Amino acid sequence: MGKTALVLKWLHDHRTGDQLHVDLTVREPAEARLGRLLQALRLDGVAPADRAAAFRSIVGKRKITLVLDNASSTDQVAPFLPASGTVLVTSRAKLDLDAAHVELEPLTDESGSLAPLLDLSYVELPERQARLYRLCAWHPGTHFDVPEAAAIAGESECDVEDALDDLVEKALLTEVGDDAFRFHDLVRAHARAKRHIS
Repeated sequence: MGKTALVLKWLHDHRTGDQLHVDLTVREPAEARLGRLLQALRLDGVAPADRAAAFRSIVGKRKITLVLDNASSTDQVAPFLPASGTVLVTSRAKLDLDAAHVELEPLTDESGSLAPLLDLSYVELPERQARLYRLCAWHPGTHFDVPEAAAIAGESECDVEDALDDLVEKALLTEVGDDAFRFHDLVRAHARAKRHIS
């Protein structure tokens, strides 16, 4: 099980409040990411210079779990850290953060399987989201956007955008840019395995 899969398992086991995911492999300014996170929290129109403070404030007041995935440096993580709350950071590098560091032993094949957890999330999906989950997994690229997902599903962009947001909230999809999404490899494999379901 990889680091991202482990975080997905932890999120499933400890599902409380809202969850926000940031994939740090996508290169973009912190202000742009913070702007999208604030929009996800229904707080629009915050000036770029004020976004970090606004984000810290709102996350400190609400029950939100923030996932910072694939961090390469402490500087990359710092703008997103609230004064309080739960933040999960995955990294291949050791980061100099004032946080609990967890080093894990490899899991057995049986305990390392993410499929049972993904199955639990999948069966809770309304049919529109489940269908979109299955279809978008077959997109040939690593990322896809709302118009591409709408074309795949044969639905309106507005309907598809709402369904994609629901999949992000359930940690089955990651938002990686302005209305751009991607599957973790293990989640994509799970969605593709469901292709026989109509």
